[in-house]
Amino acid sequence: RVWRVLQVTATGVIKGDKPSHLDLELPQRYRPNTIAGLCAATGFSPMEVKRLYWSFKNDCPSGLVNQETFHTIFSKFFPTGANLSSYSNYIFSTMDQQQSGVVTFEDFAVGISILLKGTLEDKLRWTFQLYDVNKDGVLSFAEVRDVTASIYDLMGHPNGERVKSEASDQIITRRADMAFQK
Repeated sequence: RVWRVLQVTATGVIKGDKPSHLDLELPQRYRPNTIAGLCAATGFSPMEVKRLYWSFKNDCPSGLVNQETFHTIFSKFFPTGANLSSYSNYIFSTMDQQQSGVVTFEDFAVGISILLKGTLEDKLRWTFQLYDVNKDGVLSFAEVRDVTASIYDLMGHPNGERVKSEASDQIITRRADMAFQK
């Protein structure tokens, strides 16, 4: 099966065709390499890594999280009625460093460690990756506006309404404009 996947993909690349989306099976179980390696990569203590892993495995028994599962877990942290879809997708995409469609425990732990223990530069780099939706290394006005709008969808719009309005769209656009003026 692996040989067939490689053959189909290579043939598509050589011909210049986009390879068709292959529905590969995820491994049944995934285990991180070593606690010591994770401690070195994240700055967490062995006990913190173990607690984080236990919590992760509690929600994701296979040790891998796809976008749908991530969205479900993410939604537990926000009030009912909050629009989570786009923001949770942006967070997932930022944590999925290999752009494989799954987040491993290592991806998750490194992302959390940057946000909790990273330097200001590390946090800014992570935030840049969050806003760089198409991962081209350049922030466009549309990307900044879309991520800003998703934050307002999550936390509530400027005037307190649950749904977008023309007034809230103008405020969101002004906020995105501010990022490009400095």
